[in-house]
Amino acid sequence: MPTALRVIAWLIRGGEILFALNVVALIAAVIAKRLREPVAGLLFLSTWFWAVTLTVWCAVVVYAGWGWFWTAFGLLLGVIGIVPVALVCLVLKRDWMNLAELVFQTALVIGAWILATRIAPKE
Repeated sequence: MPTALRVIAWLIRGGEILFALNVVALIAAVIAKRLREPVAGLLFLSTWFWAVTLTVWCAVVVYAGWGWFWTAFGLLLGVIGIVPVALVCLVLKRDWMNLAELVFQTALVIGAWILATRIAPKE
């Protein structure tokens, strides 16, 4: 488990750097319209990185709370299926801070994807 925690720490650090970079890039895209396409690409890449971070974090939460069976079950639901399993796990354990973190990370992934599709050039 300590190796998984180190991996999560690196993923979270990378996600924080990407978040700051995306905020700066979005401000630049508001100022200069020609930057919208590269900023949309950066957002799409960031969304994939944040989705991997969310999936790994949820897998560790479920493994720590319910064991390997539910972790495997959640991952077999289509990789992203681990998120609802982690949601149920955190609600039943009454771990409200981690539940808030899960909701924030999920909103970040979905919100960034929607924003990227909105600012990407239409053909």
